[in-house]
Amino acid sequence: MPEDLLIPTPAPSDVPSFKILVETKEINSAYRVMNLSVTKEFNKITHAEINLLDGSVSKEDFNVSNTDDFIIGKNVEIQAGYHGQNSTIFKGIIIKHGIKILENKGSSLNIILKILLIKALWLEIILFLMINPIVILLRKSLINMALKRMLTALV
Repeated sequence: MPEDLLIPTPAPSDVPSFKILVETKEINSAYRVMNLSVTKEFNKITHAEINLLDGSVSKEDFNVSNTDDFIIGKNVEIQAGYHGQNSTIFKGIIIKHGIKILENKGSSLNIILKILLIKALWLEIILFLMINPIVILLRKSLINMALKRMLTALV
């Protein structure tokens, strides 16, 4: 690969590293992360997906899923880099949590995350209504409009 196409990094890029922080605490090192992806697209809400190897289907016991670590609504931060020199690439909340049965491999816990856009939109609405007392009369239509905006942003 030509040198001008490589992304410059201060650390050697031979050993990638990552951290997953839930409510500012690093997840248990015993959790086996199978897949970690962050998707940022133009005009779409940034989202991430974490897949962890979890439990036994035959015993109907899912150790990671049964903990309180990945409850819907918790804040998650994903950091990535090389040789432990990580930087934050995603901050968001858990919106979906489910078990997926893998063929000949057991099961995995799939966690879907989205950025905190929804909370930011609600804050925007509340501040707008507090600052503009005249708008209080129009509050119902503004909230309806904001809800429609949030729902279209989720799709």
